[in-house]
Amino acid sequence: MTAKLAFKEDGSVEAPSQEELENLDIDTYVIAYTNGTLTDGRPYYAYIAVMPSKYQEFYDLTSNGKPMVLSNYGEVIVADFEEKPPQEIIDFMVENYGFENDLGANLQKELSQQRGASIQKVELDRIQDIVSKMKQKDSSPEMAKKMADTMSDTPEESKGTPNGAATNGAVDPRLNDIVSMLKSGQKPN
Repeated sequence: MTAKLAFKEDGSVEAPSQEELENLDIDTYVIAYTNGTLTDGRPYYAYIAVMPSKYQEFYDLTSNGKPMVLSNYGEVIVADFEEKPPQEIIDFMVENYGFENDLGANLQKELSQQRGASIQKVELDRIQDIVSKMKQKDSSPEMAKKMADTMSDTPEESKGTPNGAATNGAVDPRLNDIVSMLKSGQKPN
C-alpha cells in the first residue's frame, strides 16, 4: 500500500513530524533489509521491521556502514551470519511480508508521479485564479495577453510547472489551452 504524500508549493515532500511518526510506531513498520560485516569480521544479513520514528536514523547508519544494535530500531524478523540470504528466505519475506527488493526504485517512481500530480494541481489552481480575475469586467485583451506571456515565460522543458519541476512530460492539456487562449487575446468563458 502506498501512502499519499503531501507536497509543499516548491514540489518538495512535506515530511511527517516526529510525533506523527511515533504515533505510527503503534501499528506500522517498515520492512528493511541490511547486510554487512560485524565488528568481529563475520558477515551478516537481516530483515527488520523498523519503527517509522527510527527509520531515518536506521537508514543513515546502514547507508554509511556504521555499527548499530539492530533490535534498537525494531524487531529482527530473520537474520543469519551469511553475506546474503538464501532464496528460500527471500521467498519467505516476499510471501509473508510483501518485501520488495526494488522498493527504492518503486518509491522513487511513485514519488515522481505524486509530485507531478501535485505540481499540476498547484499550477492549474494558479491559472484558474488568473482566469477568474480576467473574467472581471475591467479585464482587457491586452491584459490577458500580458498574463499569458508571463505564464509561459519559462524554459520549454518546464512549461506548466513551478520552479521547473519535472512532470515526466505530462502537462495537463487545459494549461496549454488556457495559455494559448490568453495569448490570442481571447477571454476564457
